[in-house]
Amino acid sequence: MRAIRLSLLVLAVSAFTALRSPAQDGPNPVTEVRFGCHSDATDAQVAALKKYPELKTIHLLSDRITDDGMEPLKSFPKLEVLRLNSSKITDKGLEHVAAIPNLRELVLFRTPVTAEGLALLKKIPGLRKLCLCRIPITSEGVAQLKELTKLESLSFEQLKPESREKAAELAALMPSTKVSISR
Repeated sequence: MRAIRLSLLVLAVSAFTALRSPAQDGPNPVTEVRFGCHSDATDAQVAALKKYPELKTIHLLSDRITDDGMEPLKSFPKLEVLRLNSSKITDKGLEHVAAIPNLRELVLFRTPVTAEGLALLKKIPGLRKLCLCRIPITSEGVAQLKELTKLESLSFEQLKPESREKAAELAALMPSTKVSISR
């Protein structure tokens, strides 16, 4: 019998809680997990991901995930991509995100962070791609981003009107970064 190598799980919470542990199934090859639309994932489900140490990509779409749910993510040595959508992650949660050792790509979509939280992103040495979508970003927040000199790509969506001009200035200050600004 030939073994199947599973690398991606797209889950609703009910499917996640039914998964067997890696100890039951041998070495765990799962490298990507997506809690999709209508998953109602919670901080407890995020913490349970610790049993998948090979994770490289995590997508979290849930308005039930809070700052506390971000703390376990620091323990993933191979985590490179984190996408947070409709979460309740604030600046406090970004403190945990900033401690993920190999994070290269971060997407914040409808996440209530402030300029102080964006300043924490400077602590992520390998961050190369940042997408800030449909979140309130002030001119002060955009100004914090200019210190992210290693970024290859920076995307903004739905900036406040006063921030669009500052974002354009930021693009001029970051000539080696692809900056996109959409309404």
